[in-house]
Amino acid sequence: YDTLVATISNASGSEGLATSVSTGSTTITATDSGTGISGATNLAITPAVLESIDLTPTNPEIPLGYNQQFTATGTYSDSSTQDITTSVTWSSYDTLVATISNAIGSEGLATSVSTGSTTITATDSGTGISGATNLAITPAVLESIDLTPTNPEIPLGYNQQFTATGTYSDSSTQDITTSVTWSSYDTGVAEISNASGSEGLATSVGTGSTTITATDSGAGISGITGLTVTAAVLESIDLTPTNPEIPLGYNQQFTATGTYSDSSTQDITTSVTWSSSATLVAEISNASGSEGLATSVSTGSTTITATDSGTGISSTTGLTVTAAVLESIEVTPTNPEIPLGYNQQFTATGTYSDSSTQDITTSVTWSSYDTGVAEISNASGSEGLATSINEGTTTITATQDTINGSTLLTVSPLG
Repeated sequence: YDTLVATISNASGSEGLATSVSTGSTTITATDSGTGISGATNLAITPAVLESIDLTPTNPEIPLGYNQQFTATGTYSDSSTQDITTSVTWSSYDTLVATISNAIGSEGLATSVSTGSTTITATDSGTGISGATNLAITPAVLESIDLTPTNPEIPLGYNQQFTATGTYSDSSTQDITTSVTWSSYDTGVAEISNASGSEGLATSVGTGSTTITATDSGAGISGITGLTVTAAVLESIDLTPTNPEIPLGYNQQFTATGTYSDSSTQDITTSVTWSSSATLVAEISNASGSEGLATSVSTGSTTITATDSGTGISSTTGLTVTAAVLESIEVTPTNPEIPLGYNQQFTATGTYSDSSTQDITTSVTWSSYDTGVAEISNASGSEGLATSINEGTTTITATQDTINGSTLLTVSPLG
């Protein structure tokens, strides 16, 4: 009756086969053409029913820590298809491998739990029809690399050890310092090692900044940070001379040499602060133009210290002040003249390194250049007594150690 609801066949081999067209009702009539006699019945077409469920994607693999969204597509009796993801009931055969959600807004979302395989099933509760596929969970994959320390600064001559930490898809972390490939953007500032046992060790080359990169070659993932190399810093101070001894009255110039982090050295005598532990033995100058000049005050020992005020680095050495030493001898009287047959008493006065003077007549060795004119005594009790022998001139000398003093003695005729 209503071919928009159903049609019915008169074709040979399919006589009486009604085909649904749309929902509704129609009357089916069979008529004998010879007699005109007919019979009729009603045919009701109800909505199409679910016949199968397909799940996509098919047999996916995901790394541990990842999720997988599944879609359920229903195929109906009228060959139509429909997304029924939100209306089916989802299940995972092995929830220790993956779970799957039936919560509103996340239906069909599988969450990995551990490596392995499980079967994901979507079931229509009204018909009991289901669809299934396999889900494989592979090991977690690297997602990012963090480098530590972050943007460090080091002085020229220092090294910096970097650490690469990988964060994986399951939120786990791992030290991957030895498995990544390290590089420095500016090798004129710093180089970084990939050698076994020193991976990630940056060595400063020059002042400036460079970018340090660690790359996982398999994943192509990189982590970066900056490295700044500042000027070399003072590491130690050497004082010279070492533990000197000077006579009282002498000065001693000290030199401070700084050794820096890049193994360079520099004379820092004028920039350090000098001090003496015993200023009654020796003082040391910080005055401009005389820095490091120690001045003896009395006999004894003191410690000389040079300190860099910026770093607090210091160095020490000893200074011993010994007794003053003889520096010159004066013979008096100066250039005397005596008659033949007379004697002349000479006096030797020593001047010492501390500017003191002393009568050393009895301790020097006396000599006359021309003993035919005059002789001079070294005998106890008459040291320095010259005796005339003949008319003429001679040089009288007083000697102690390597120092001597002299004067002339003239012997004139007896008047």
